[in-house]
Amino acid sequence: MNNLSLPPRVNAAATSMRLHVAAPSSGRPPRLDGGKPAVTVASLRAVRKHHFVRLTDPASCVVTDFAEEQAFTIADDRRADDASIAMFRWGVQTLLTLREDGIISGLLSSENIEGERIQRFLERHPDRAPEDIRVRDLLTPCEELPAVDWERIRSAPVSDLLRIIEASDCGYLLVLEATGGDFPVLRGLVSRVRLLRQLGPAI
Repeated sequence: MNNLSLPPRVNAAATSMRLHVAAPSSGRPPRLDGGKPAVTVASLRAVRKHHFVRLTDPASCVVTDFAEEQAFTIADDRRADDASIAMFRWGVQTLLTLREDGIISGLLSSENIEGERIQRFLERHPDRAPEDIRVRDLLTPCEELPAVDWERIRSAPVSDLLRIIEASDCGYLLVLEATGGDFPVLRGLVSRVRLLRQLGPAI
């Protein structure tokens, strides 16, 4: 098997502002309200895979694959409270965030909303009320997340993904897939928390 290596962050930074989510098998794009991306009704409950995996298993088995599951998204100009309600309603902890033109701007996790990040934002912006905070104020930009190539993941073991996540000190890895266009699509995500949970006694 080929070993995965952590790509330079510039690779993710150069492509992230043009990333689209890989189309699921149903072919349905994220729902749009009034021309703007809104919270989609289907998704990232994706891959409720609670089975254990081994370090020698294929890395692809721990990827949330958007070609099979629609991504749960929210427009990055929505209120942070809207994102919190959406996460609770659909039982997810992470949302992909979209710019007005539908391009992925980053990730928003429950920790972004409930943790220290929101308090630090209010300290830096004393003129802003908590109810006025927007998703874009709290999200983690794509360019701050490491990215791995889908084709390389398909021939790599879980141990390689674990090594990358431990080296990156990030909660998520972006999985990018080349489609023949100028920019790749976001094929999926790898969650540090879920990966460690699935490995269980294997580590």
